[in-house]
Amino acid sequence: MQERLSACNEQGIEFQSESLFQNFLIAPFLRLPLIMLYSLFTILYTPAEEDKSPIAPPKPPSWAVWYISNSAGMAISPAPSRIAALRSKNCLALAIVDVESLPSTLTPYYRSSLKIDFRMLFENGKPIREQWVFRDEKSNGLVVAVAVIQPSVAPAVAFVECYNENGFIEEERLFDDKETQIKYFYKGRILARTETHIWEKIEKPREDAALESEPAAVETESETLEAEAADESLEAETEAPLEPEFETVETTVYTDYYRYSVSDSLRAVERVFQKGKPEAGRFVVAFPSMKLRQEIDSNFVKTASTNRSGFLAGAEASNALYTVDGRGRVLSETQRDESGGILVETKNTWAGGRISVVEQRLFEKPQDADAEESPEIDEDKPEKRGKVVEERRVEYEYNSDGDRVLEKNYNNGALERTVRKSGNQEIEEIYLDGKIVLRAVWEGNRKIKEERVK
Repeated sequence: MQERLSACNEQGIEFQSESLFQNFLIAPFLRLPLIMLYSLFTILYTPAEEDKSPIAPPKPPSWAVWYISNSAGMAISPAPSRIAALRSKNCLALAIVDVESLPSTLTPYYRSSLKIDFRMLFENGKPIREQWVFRDEKSNGLVVAVAVIQPSVAPAVAFVECYNENGFIEEERLFDDKETQIKYFYKGRILARTETHIWEKIEKPREDAALESEPAAVETESETLEAEAADESLEAETEAPLEPEFETVETTVYTDYYRYSVSDSLRAVERVFQKGKPEAGRFVVAFPSMKLRQEIDSNFVKTASTNRSGFLAGAEASNALYTVDGRGRVLSETQRDESGGILVETKNTWAGGRISVVEQRLFEKPQDADAEESPEIDEDKPEKRGKVVEERRVEYEYNSDGDRVLEKNYNNGALERTVRKSGNQEIEEIYLDGKIVLRAVWEGNRKIKEERVK
């Protein structure tokens, strides 16, 4: 080795060779303390950076029960384990949770007598939706809320629905770029009106803008020059623009009134604005035309009919002629087209203060109805009637209290339908060739049973 070092010294590289030799022998003993010192220095003196990692998605409780599901969140079949459930396209985690796990938006709806049913829906192994259902002792869902889960975004409640003991919705809240609250009011079991409140985020006015709008005090020329110089220096120092501030303000309030016929069918909706109203502060939408977005069209509202049953027909009539008795009861209604041709003729038969029979005849359009005539109807001219194409008849029966208990519908003399009321239930029967073929049971305007009759 000495000979080798001597040879290296003669070539002028002894120092380098010795350095390499020493590093090779000593480095393993020095490397460990250096690494430890570097790690300690990094932990103690490295400045903390902002946490730019994405928000971790929420997880269901550890005691959750897992189900195979569909995309709508229906629990189809139990899964043997969480891993097995997550292998399917959609799965569902179900659990009973306490009030501490609720979002702050849902806390005001909780009562000690309610049970919180929590569900989390997964798609391809990732959570996409959370749902909370507040149930009473009868397992009726009184409050339903849903939150949408998106990547790198904290879950936010999308909507909240509140129901009463009868299953009718009482309040609805929607959260998107604005917040909408709708309250429902009933008269018995019929919706009478709804009240809608809308809150939106509005940019707050800046204080410096308010100061600029104030009138300036009288200053001398020197003071003005000094103030301008100070403003220029201040603007040079603070060139970064100020971020706008927002506040939530109630911008729109309106009430919808629902109008019904004698047979409890919806006939019209009237919207009255109390705040934030447009140019026309009141809209009326008539049915059966289902076009709630066409309130501004002045030709949208059509003439209403006095039909007492959904079985009876209406027509696109331009005018209608009514006859009444001395008590103001409608005895007949004649609907006509623009040229005066009769389209539908309806006659009412009264028994006491109630309608017992409604007879209706439908006519085909008269052949000369297409001729150009004045829209005004001349009473001296004979009525233009086409051929009768259909005859309908509705018979009503009442109990001793005056409540309607039976309705029979005839089409061209043949019985087609009967509706019999018994307590809170209505039994509807459909006839074909004089025989019952279908029977349905309704309770509270909801169909609870349907069967075919052989």
